Amino acid sequence: MNKKTALLISEIFNLKRLIFEKIKKEISINPDDFLHLEILRFTNENKKPLMKSLAEHLRITRPSATSLVNRLVKKNYLQRIFDKDDHRQIKISLTKHGQEILKSHCQKMQKLMSKTFSELTDNEIENLQKIYKKIGRCLTEK
Repeated sequence: MNKKTALLISEIFNLKRLIFEKIKKEISINPDDFLHLEILRFTNENKKPLMKSLAEHLRITRPSATSLVNRLVKKNYLQRIFDKDDHRQIKISLTKHGQEILKSHCQKMQKLMSKTFSELTDNEIENLQKIYKKIGRCLTEK
């Protein structure tokens, strides 16, 4: 690995840590909450996804996904929807409370990150978005 790549990797990990610390401090969120919010976000974006899809998205086993969903069902953030024809097919959806929690936390994070990004010019933000998309495409190519 060349020096520039090593430096970039270091910067990425450092930036991730700094963002996490800032969100944790300013919004009072813990690591489990981040994972729970990602589950709520995924469920919201994918409109009643299968448990299997959630497990694949999180790159965890189905039993682990079930355990996480159980916690969110107990908190009344998610509900299970059983397929009438095949009871093995379980979909999940956000409850009204889950939608409110997701919206509230997303607004707080957006407000916090907007302050951070206000230091960037519109051109810098546009370039950053292009770079993120390009890296995303590279990482998803087979």
